[in-house]
Amino acid sequence: MKAKVWLDKVEVLVEELANEMDEIVASDMYKRHLETMSRFWHYSFGNQMLIALQFPGATFVAGFNRWKIMGRFVRKGERGIHILAPGIKKLDAETEDEDEDGVIRYFFPVTVFDISQTDGDELPIMDACVEGADAERYMKALVEHCRQDGTVVKYETMAPYSYGWSSNGEVAVNAQHSVNTQFASMVHEVAHEMLHWDHNTATKQRYEAEAEGTSYVVLTHYGIESKAPSYLALSAINKDVLKASLTNISNAAKRIITAIETKLDIEQVA
Repeated sequence: MKAKVWLDKVEVLVEELANEMDEIVASDMYKRHLETMSRFWHYSFGNQMLIALQFPGATFVAGFNRWKIMGRFVRKGERGIHILAPGIKKLDAETEDEDEDGVIRYFFPVTVFDISQTDGDELPIMDACVEGADAERYMKALVEHCRQDGTVVKYETMAPYSYGWSSNGEVAVNAQHSVNTQFASMVHEVAHEMLHWDHNTATKQRYEAEAEGTSYVVLTHYGIESKAPSYLALSAINKDVLKASLTNISNAAKRIITAIETKLDIEQVA
């Protein structure tokens, strides 16, 4: 396909993606998702590490009473995750340990539980997963291309709402997801490899817009459902950022599709 024709096609797809993203942002589901997320505590890095060490697959964590407020209940016999909560004690008398503002700051242990340890009402949480294995041939071809190109490909056990990562020569996808979700994640991470490891100084939002936009174009090209509009909406990426990424999305998508088609052609000849 000629460069101009291809760019025009991608521009149309990016416009469609931007419009779908806007529809999601305006939806009641998106508002309910944000409301639900606002009820979860934002844990410090130290507490995140404590959670990961005790419960590697944790995704949404809250205390017993917080879960109760959200209509979910911790199952009997579940073992809690121990983290540290900050406390403040105001003193009347002066002590050596007292801060300048007349209080002592300290930490005390509290117990929290992951959503997988609870039962009850479903949470209105959006995700970027799709079912099915329609992309199996394309996934296999892209993985083979990456490995021959010197990129290490890994399938790792990750939390349910984690999709993959890229690390300048290595990419990984969630082994627990469907083939179609793995393919979407793989294209996303390969796009990062192609576009974002040359000390580019663009923003994280721009990186994510380019990687997920590339995934959307490639999956649409192969007739596979994409949750890119949801992913971009949850990443707070606006239409302007997405459209500014058009050229990089176009280039990365074309390279990935060409790599897949080359491997499929070789497979047919063989």
